Amino acid sequence: MLSKIKNAPTFWKIFLIAVVVLVIASVIIWVVLWNYLIGYEKTRATVPVIELVSEINEGDFTKVIEYSNASKLDEAIQQDFKEKLTEIIAGQEVTYEKAFSKDKDNHPAFTLKIGDIKIATVTMEHTGEKISFGMEGFKIMSVTDIPIMSESVTITAPSGYAIFLNGDIISDKENYVVEKDIAVSGISGIPDKYLTKPTMVKYVVSDLVEVPEVTAKTEKGDPATIVTSDDKKSCVVKFGSTQNPDYYKDEALKLAKLYSQYVTAWVGKDTILKNVLEDSPIREGLASIQTGFYTDHKKDYFTDEKVENLQIYSDNCFSCDISYTQWVEDIRNNPSFKKALPSAFTFYFVKVENKWYIADLVIKDAQ
Repeated sequence: MLSKIKNAPTFWKIFLIAVVVLVIASVIIWVVLWNYLIGYEKTRATVPVIELVSEINEGDFTKVIEYSNASKLDEAIQQDFKEKLTEIIAGQEVTYEKAFSKDKDNHPAFTLKIGDIKIATVTMEHTGEKISFGMEGFKIMSVTDIPIMSESVTITAPSGYAIFLNGDIISDKENYVVEKDIAVSGISGIPDKYLTKPTMVKYVVSDLVEVPEVTAKTEKGDPATIVTSDDKKSCVVKFGSTQNPDYYKDEALKLAKLYSQYVTAWVGKDTILKNVLEDSPIREGLASIQTGFYTDHKKDYFTDEKVENLQIYSDNCFSCDISYTQWVEDIRNNPSFKKALPSAFTFYFVKVENKWYIADLVIKDAQ
């Protein structure tokens, strides 16, 4: 009995120490857990969505414009965009719910709604910054599927060219690219040793309030020529710049006329073959052309010359559409003979050692 009494203080000391340790451990665990929960809450994808919904309900569409294609519109159209959104919402409460996403871990999506009516899709992406416990937060990547944004534009352009919509560059954004490395069919027959074959890329930009103005620059920063469809929803950016086109047109006309004059026997076979690439796919065919149709005529000249659709693929390769009327007059035994030969072609040219050669051609229907 006396022994138990003597040992009692030691027991209570140990008990007290154990209680203190347990309390301290509990506090530490609670603090760590609390901080973890706070960090987790901050990293939830719903956080920026809730902020966006709150702003929209207060009539603030700044982020909607910033993260949608409305950001590419000028200020006047953006104002019209805001007014149309205000009409759609009309004082009603905007809510959100989870939406389907192919990559829900990295790009979760949410639907913004008014009642059962969908007004937008918000897609998220990681911020790239660790908030706590190695957890990464989310930010808005895009706002799409807005009902009033139903326009789209398709752009096909040379790879490496800078493409702009209403002055804002879009060619650096992979989400607009639908197809890469598209071969340029017209130069496929030219041997690879004469040039590195360029390719094209196709962009599709949708969810636009209206069709934007499309501009482009070459890899050298020069303005590029754009061919646009009548409805302005599709356009093709040509190779080369709008700078100094006369140089190429003059070279093209000179060689094209030489080809036509060979066909009418105004110049000989040796002359034309000296101006055709040695391994051109048309060289063998040229050598076998019968050129006796207008032998020994005294006049051979051209009118209505046009050079269009100039495309400069590189410093040593270009193509263009050429049309003209070739006149043949005063043939043997018939001084009054006069014949008009309307002609139209697409010519491809390659420069070797500072001299331009015909590399290929396509004969077209002359209008």
